[in-house]
Amino acid sequence: MKKSFALVIVLILLVGCGKGGDTSGQKADTSIVFEELNFAGTYIGLHGSGITLFSDGSAEYFWKDWSNVEVGDSWEYVDNKIVFHSTNLGYDIYADISGNNSSTLNFMGVGDTDWQDEMFVKISDDTSNKSVDEYVGLIEKQLNVKLDRVDADETKIAEYSGFTLEYPGSFVKGEENQGAVVYSDEENGMGLVIVTKLLNESGASEDTKETVRGAFDEYLEFSLEKVLASFEKEIDLQSDGVSIVNISNDSLKTKTAKVDGDEYNKYYTVYYDEETLLGFVTVFLIENTNDNLQVYKDIVKSVKYIGNGYDSTTDELHVDLQKEASNDDGVDPELKEFLDSYEAFMDEYVEFMKKYNANPSDIGLLADYTEIMQKYMDFSETVEKYDADEMSKDDAKYYMEVMNRVNKKLLEITE
Repeated sequence: MKKSFALVIVLILLVGCGKGGDTSGQKADTSIVFEELNFAGTYIGLHGSGITLFSDGSAEYFWKDWSNVEVGDSWEYVDNKIVFHSTNLGYDIYADISGNNSSTLNFMGVGDTDWQDEMFVKISDDTSNKSVDEYVGLIEKQLNVKLDRVDADETKIAEYSGFTLEYPGSFVKGEENQGAVVYSDEENGMGLVIVTKLLNESGASEDTKETVRGAFDEYLEFSLEKVLASFEKEIDLQSDGVSIVNISNDSLKTKTAKVDGDEYNKYYTVYYDEETLLGFVTVFLIENTNDNLQVYKDIVKSVKYIGNGYDSTTDELHVDLQKEASNDDGVDPELKEFLDSYEAFMDEYVEFMKKYNANPSDIGLLADYTEIMQKYMDFSETVEKYDADEMSKDDAKYYMEVMNRVNKKLLEITE
C-alpha cells in the first residue's frame, strides 16, 4: 500500500497546498462477518506489505521500506467488499469478496488513483499489534525473500548540473516530472524537489557580474521572486503566509522563503555560486504538523558547486566521450538480456494473476503462489536499481519501451 508521495508533491507544486479528503473512515459493526467469515487476522501482500485487521474494525499497515508501522487505520465490510481506510492515502481501497473466501484479499483502488493492486494472503488469525521487525520477518518468510532494508540514517549524494547535495537514505528518488526530480519520504511526510534547469547568468558581462556580487542579497530576493512566480499562483514575498527563513550554506549564497499551506508547508531555496553566478533551486515540503526543519537545514548546508562537466554556454552537461562512444554499439547486451527475461516473466505473472483472480481457491494456483511471488520480488528489486537517466540513449530507449509494455500488460489484471 505504498502511496505515491512523489505524485502528491508534484500535484502540490502545480496547484498549491490544500486539505486532503477525510481518510479516517468509520468503524462498522462487523460481528456477524466475524462469525461467518472471520476476516480479522494478519495478511501479507505480494508486493511486500503487511496488514492486520482487528476485530473492532481498526487496522494497521506496514510497507517493506518503512521504519514504522502505520497505525490508526480502519476497515469495514460493505456490500461484499472489504473497504480499507488508510491514514495516509487520500482515498479508500477495497477487496471484493468471492463466495466464502477470506483467505485472500486483492486490494484495488477506486477510479483514477495511483494505487497498484496487491494480493494479500491471510497467514494467521493473529490480531496482535506487531513491530517493524515482526512484519519484516513475516514478509520474508511468506515471500521467501531477504528484504533489502533502507537505512534511514544513511546519507546519499545527488548531483545535478555541477551542484551536489546530501540527503537522508529515507528519501526515495522518483521520476523527473516537468523539469524537476522528486525525492520523497512517505513515512515522515516530507518531500524534496530539485529543479534540474539552472538559474544562469553566465552570459552577463564581467561588469554586470561585479554589480550583482555587490548587491547579492537584493539579487537573491529577485531570483526567489522569480521562482515563486514559477510555482505559486498570485503569491510573492510580500503575500500573507510567506516569510523569509534563515537557512545557511557555507560555500554558496542562499535565500529561503517559507510558504504556509493548509496541509503542507513549502520552503523554496535559491543558491548561487559567487564566481560563476550559476544558480540552483530546491523545494522542500513538510506536513505543517511537523515543526522539525533540521532535515532540510542539513540538506541546504550540504549543497556545493563543483562544476564538473558543466558547460555554462549551453546549459547542458558535457557528454563523457567514452560513454558516447559506447552508444554506437546499440543496447548493452547484458541489459537487453535482463529486460527480455523480465518482460517474459511479467507475461507469465499477468496470466497467473488473471487466473488467480478468477479462482482464488484453486489449490493448484495456491501451490505456485510462493514461487511466483519470489520471482516477482527478485525481478522488482533488480529493476528498481536501474536509472534511465544514467543510461546511454539506446539503453534508455529500450528500457522505457519494455517498461511501457509491461505496465500496459499489468492493467489486464484488473480488466
